[in-house]
Amino acid sequence: MQNIKKILISRTDKLGDLVLTLPLAAFLKNNFPQINVSFLVRDYALPIASSYNFIDNVYSFDQIDSESQTNNKIDFINSIGADAIIFAYPDYEVMRLLAKSNISIRVATSHRFYSFKYANKLVDFSRKKSFLHEAQLNFFLLKPLQINYIPSITELVQFYGKDKFQLNDLPDLVAMDFLDPKNRPIIIHPGSMGSAPNFSSQNFYLLAKKLLDSGEKVYITGSSKEGQYWLPIFSDLNVKTFFGSLDLYQLMSVLANAKAVIASSTGPLHIAAALGTNVIGLYVPVGTYAPHRWAPIGRNANVILPNFQKINCHKYCLDPRNCECINQIELNDILKNIF
Repeated sequence: MQNIKKILISRTDKLGDLVLTLPLAAFLKNNFPQINVSFLVRDYALPIASSYNFIDNVYSFDQIDSESQTNNKIDFINSIGADAIIFAYPDYEVMRLLAKSNISIRVATSHRFYSFKYANKLVDFSRKKSFLHEAQLNFFLLKPLQINYIPSITELVQFYGKDKFQLNDLPDLVAMDFLDPKNRPIIIHPGSMGSAPNFSSQNFYLLAKKLLDSGEKVYITGSSKEGQYWLPIFSDLNVKTFFGSLDLYQLMSVLANAKAVIASSTGPLHIAAALGTNVIGLYVPVGTYAPHRWAPIGRNANVILPNFQKINCHKYCLDPRNCECINQIELNDILKNIF
């Protein structure tokens, strides 16, 4: 780490992946407090990175890329003043552009062919074949900086919690629902953006109905695009729906104060777990979707799996669009983790 004053960590993909990369910042700040630890993200992810206490500066790649001339983009990158960049997500366009900058140390996995052209410090490890968690695998990228440390999941938990983030107040449109600490809303986030096997619409509907019948307040959250599919499904239930009506700062505040958050493997589930909320993640123990790779991490993070003694999981289940195994999860098993 000698002569490194500023490290830039590039994570320009999905929200959940960014959340699982945050421990890198906390570890570096705890062990090398004199070093500036910054993140490069997409615009949609800015609220997560800018709220995390262990990140000094956050930069938007979308803002950099909006410059019309390549020279202006490079000038912007050079103005950041980073001595090293870690491509936690090996985004081709990001790597190609930053390779033209003055950043002297560029770290990436060796498992992308373009890494050999745009990075100069390669790390040989396989994510797909590993039994480590995604948040642990990110630490392999510190090896070129002479840091050989892979934390346990228990150690990773210390880098998360509501106290690790600077959160906004609850938005006015929901604040009244949180006045009674014993009757805070339960959030169901039914969409998964196709990135992992997902509970069926029927099961999410029945789950919401059971919660309402138990006297719970239920929120359904998602993007405006997801709302086109999910709104009709919950239309006859007395739930509050927030599809695209909360920005990410507001959603983070709501997730942090919810009684529980229920979802398949998706970004808001990881956000809620990182904030210390009681989360129930619905997973299958299959391939790269299994919880050993993608389980939410937090003090109150829970994962429920189907009972594979009663069902057969075929190879087609590896495609999240076709997986039916996840629907073998019993609704009562979910409810047990809330009450």
